[in-house]
Amino acid sequence: MKVVIVGCGQRGFGYAKYLHRAQTRFRMLSAWNLAGVCDPVVENTQRVQAWWKEHTQQDLEAWRNPVDIAGVAAEPQALWLVCTPDETHFELARLALKRRLRHVVLEKPVVTQPEQWAALCRWNTRARPTVFHVPYVLRFVPVFQAARLRVGELGHLRTAELELGLTPEHTASFLRRVWHEPLDCLTRFVSTKLCHDLDLLMWVTGRSRVRVLGASYVPWAVRHLAPFERGCLLCPASRCAFRGSGRYFVKPRYECVLGQDFFETVRVDLTLEGAENAPNTPPLRVTLRVQGHAARSNRELVILGTRGRLRCVMDECLLERQDEEGRMLDTSRHEPRDRTGHQFGDVMFLQAVTESVQGDRNQGIGLEHLSEQLRAARDIQRLLRRSQKE
Repeated sequence: MKVVIVGCGQRGFGYAKYLHRAQTRFRMLSAWNLAGVCDPVVENTQRVQAWWKEHTQQDLEAWRNPVDIAGVAAEPQALWLVCTPDETHFELARLALKRRLRHVVLEKPVVTQPEQWAALCRWNTRARPTVFHVPYVLRFVPVFQAARLRVGELGHLRTAELELGLTPEHTASFLRRVWHEPLDCLTRFVSTKLCHDLDLLMWVTGRSRVRVLGASYVPWAVRHLAPFERGCLLCPASRCAFRGSGRYFVKPRYECVLGQDFFETVRVDLTLEGAENAPNTPPLRVTLRVQGHAARSNRELVILGTRGRLRCVMDECLLERQDEEGRMLDTSRHEPRDRTGHQFGDVMFLQAVTESVQGDRNQGIGLEHLSEQLRAARDIQRLLRRSQKE
């Protein structure tokens, strides 16, 4: 199976590493054959080519533009991994339809607007359609898989809370390339990050519809400018993990990303409806909290039902079950094989894509409630912008 990585930034380079790790450490994805890479920035493709050559002794072909991809990499049976900026996904999906590619992995979000996804679905009506896959890799983290299997023990679900902690390094990844408008970083954050958590909530609880009730954020208070030549030495943010490194200063404005009008915390209130096989089930009230400058990246999900409570902590691979009185019933740990939950989820997602390709399936991964998630993301963005104006 010929594979092409389109977009060789952090995520695209990561896919090359995941593929190599899966083949060498886990003896998985043996059918995958990385044929080439595509990125408009030559340095990006050269970095992936050099790393792949060093670790596999194989040469990769490189292209500057997806339109120029040719040979076996452009044949319908080739698999494209699209890891380009969000706003380019729609046109690349159209290109995939035009070339009649059979399987395409589109990094989340697949598109930025619900109308774009509706248009792709209208155009994708061949007998053997193009199958899109969304890397909602949290579905493949063992502790969340265990939670999904046990959520039925809770009876009727009442409330759920999901807390997400982001380190400064992770937070800063949403601010790169968005210097022209501070709130664009929030838009990028909602589209790229919160869609992942919305999918996790809907998947674990078995809900098919989402309604946004409210969204607000507390801005990050630090705002400053400093000359690039002096680096972070002038930075007053004592909690910055990169103090003294200068790694997040961007020319020509020389403004630290932590000086942008980003967030300290974000809170989203919503309801999940349409339980599987039980359409009249009462709505599930959900609170989603995000800490923008946490000491470590982590997710903690707590679900409360009429028969007790489930608590799962991704960073600790921990699943706790309590009864309705709060007494601990059991505790279990669900560690992935390489002890890195999120990255192991990436590898297992790629394995699921392999099974879909080899089984010639027409149903993509992560598409069940995509329209609902895109609409909810737009509602959250609108409410956050209103909160900022107020």
